[in-house]
Amino acid sequence: MASDIASLLEHLSNDQTRSHLLAHGVVLVGHSMGAKVALGTVASLPAHLRQQLRGLVLVAPAPPGPLDLPDEMKEQQKAAYASEQSVRWTVENVLARSENLSEEDIRLVVHDSLSGNQLAKEAWPTYGMREDISGRVKEALASISHGNLRVRIIVGELDIVEPKERVDAEVRCFLEECGLQVEVNVAAGVKHLIPLECPEVVYKELSIF
Repeated sequence: MASDIASLLEHLSNDQTRSHLLAHGVVLVGHSMGAKVALGTVASLPAHLRQQLRGLVLVAPAPPGPLDLPDEMKEQQKAAYASEQSVRWTVENVLARSENLSEEDIRLVVHDSLSGNQLAKEAWPTYGMREDISGRVKEALASISHGNLRVRIIVGELDIVEPKERVDAEVRCFLEECGLQVEVNVAAGVKHLIPLECPEVVYKELSIF
């Protein structure tokens, strides 16, 4: 996925009719495992595009290092998106506070979850979360002028999927060890589905760019 994003950005930069889209630089945004993909994209970018990176906005981010869950929890994750009932239960009891979502929000998550490819659904708990990309990311970040790069992390106060303590220890600390300045925004009263539960906090962080 990271390679696909990097390839697309390189294609845009080489296309004279579209290269203007990158004229003001690039901000990579990712939620949950998508944040790990965003960090992987940094490592996948060619050097000239890496220098155009202006920001990272990581929303309830999965850590760049390995995360190995017990086998029982892995099986639960594989089954979480198998049916409308299982998706709805997972959203309402694990991923979000029900009062933060409309019925339309829940229907959207159910539809998108059931539309996903089965192999893709199994990839994250099977091996994606265990993949350690921290070395590649650290090496890539070392080649970037940090003065031009702003890093923002949003974490849900009540998130039990990517709890703020782990995000602080395994994402913020990792990025600061890479020499970056990181700002963390804790979304009050919110769990893991921050883009749906509290979209205004995501908009606020993006608007600084």
